[in-house]
Amino acid sequence: MIPLADTEDNIRGYNSVHLDPNEAGSSKLIDRFESYILQYMNSGNIKYPEDYPGVFSSKDDTIMIHSHDDSAYTLTMMRTYPAILNAKYGSRMDVKEVYANNSIVNTSHWHYHPESLEIPTYFNWTNNNKCFGKPVTILTAIYNGYGKMAPLRRNPASCRAKRIKIDSKPITVKILVGPDPEGDLEENFASCTLEPTYTKYNPITIRFFHYDGKTAIRKLQWHDDDLQTDVIT
Repeated sequence: MIPLADTEDNIRGYNSVHLDPNEAGSSKLIDRFESYILQYMNSGNIKYPEDYPGVFSSKDDTIMIHSHDDSAYTLTMMRTYPAILNAKYGSRMDVKEVYANNSIVNTSHWHYHPESLEIPTYFNWTNNNKCFGKPVTILTAIYNGYGKMAPLRRNPASCRAKRIKIDSKPITVKILVGPDPEGDLEENFASCTLEPTYTKYNPITIRFFHYDGKTAIRKLQWHDDDLQTDVIT
């Protein structure tokens, strides 16, 4: 059984783990899982002269992998140059359409979800001299059951509710800059972070669907007295 599958055993199991405030539980599993596959993908050679069907296109200098489980998650990753994304998809790419119509991995699994996800193809970094134009690895994932088994800890200073819930499927978007295969493979790009002001006006956009219909009918005025924060990147 997949640890993140939307099953009663997983939900009860993780909820019992979360009774211990010192245990990260399911959030630690997600973090380790995504960190590992991001680093693995980010080491791929996108300038290899031959195609590898189902994984790599030498024409597009793009690696793409996809994994799906009906009860757990849909996850797709790509590693390529931002200029290629911009040339093929314009200023923004619709994840469902990109992953369903490409020369490497054609999958309709993202269409199983009513949620929508758009990502800009032009990335502005806090250190453009070092990071601009370098290959990027993009991870996109949607988890069917994670919201039901995620830890519900929060900062009481910024979240005043005594009880909270995750009322939709959690979605992950992570973007990691990596070395150019035609450059210095040992170069460190850990300092490459998205520029907050540019990202505020050119955001990643996600449309969630609520589990609870009552939440969906709330208006923006419901949050008039909420704490206002800057864009986090």
